[in-house]
Amino acid sequence: IDDYDQRLHKYLIDLAQKNELMESDTIRVTGYLDIINDLERIGDHLNNIGELISVRYEYGLLTPEMMQEELKEFYDLIDGMMVDAFKAFETRNLKLAVHVIDKEVDADRLEKQFKHNHTQRLQDGTLVLSPENNYVDILANLERIADHLTNISETVLLLYETPAKRATVFGK
Repeated sequence: IDDYDQRLHKYLIDLAQKNELMESDTIRVTGYLDIINDLERIGDHLNNIGELISVRYEYGLLTPEMMQEELKEFYDLIDGMMVDAFKAFETRNLKLAVHVIDKEVDADRLEKQFKHNHTQRLQDGTLVLSPENNYVDILANLERIADHLTNISETVLLLYETPAKRATVFGK
């Protein structure tokens, strides 16, 4: 991922430095660079999650059913945001981009709620705190993915909204 990120960045920067682009094209190139960066960071967070799950597996740490359900709910939210953010970019669908941005609040809420639930499980003795018990780190990485998907959607708005489209999307 990092290699593709670097090559795409170089290509877009070289394109912008030729001074043959109109201002609107330069803005678009900048937006594409931002999106590439967000995609690279999403990849990093997914890699982190994979490593965290591997640690749990190595230590034989079973994930209680309640935590599995929480992770599934969070994953489903992130998956939907990802599908919608990519589709918003691909189709220049501003309403879909706004929908993704609105969902980020849900990601924040789930992270806070599930961290609280985890703390409760530790306090009531349902779980034992140990270094390999990295559930909160997994939640944090999922929330950061939501942040980057929101960034992508915000960039879609910046790239493709016109005053007329803005009125349609935001009802103004």
